[in-house]
Amino acid sequence: MKADDLLDKLEAATLAEVQQRHGEMKAEEQKLTAHAIAVGALRFFLLKFTRNAIIAFDFKDALSFEGETGPYCQYAVVRIRGIRRKGTEAGATSVEVTKESVSQLLTGAEGNSLWELLVAAGSLDYAVEAAIATQEPAFVRSTRFSWHRRLIIFITSITSCRKRLSRSRRFCCG
Repeated sequence: MKADDLLDKLEAATLAEVQQRHGEMKAEEQKLTAHAIAVGALRFFLLKFTRNAIIAFDFKDALSFEGETGPYCQYAVVRIRGIRRKGTEAGATSVEVTKESVSQLLTGAEGNSLWELLVAAGSLDYAVEAAIATQEPAFVRSTRFSWHRRLIIFITSITSCRKRLSRSRRFCCG
C-alpha cells in the first residue's frame, strides 16, 4: 500500500471519530483535526519500529487514544495546554514562589510525581543522542511517551489533590 493511500484511510477513520466526539465543530475544522491526528498516528506508529523492521500496519493500534500512540500524545498536549490556559485565567501563573511553596510542591505524592517528571524530561537529551548515534529514532519515541505519561500522572495527582482540598474546605467551612 502506498503511503498516500494509507494516510487517506487513516484520515477517513479519524474523521469519523472526530465527528462523533466533536459534532459541534465546523466541517473544515473536523477535517483539519482528523488530518493532524492521522499524521501524528502514522508518524508515532512508524517510530515504534527500528529502521530494518518489516512493519504490519495496525489501524486500530495506531489510531487508539490510549496507550503508546500518537493520538494519546496529542491528547496529552491538548490537555496540558488546556490546563495552562485555565491556570493563566485563574491567575495561577502569578503565584509568588517561596521556599515554603517549593518545599510543599516537592514533598508527598505530588512531589514524587514531579521528581519522576523531571528525571524523565532530563533523559530526553540522552535519548536524542542515542538515536543520532545509532540512527534509530525509535529511542526518542519511547522516552517522549514516558515523559507524556508522567506529565499526565503529575497533572492528575495535582488536580485530584486540589479537588480533595476543595471538598474538605466546603465540609469544614460550610
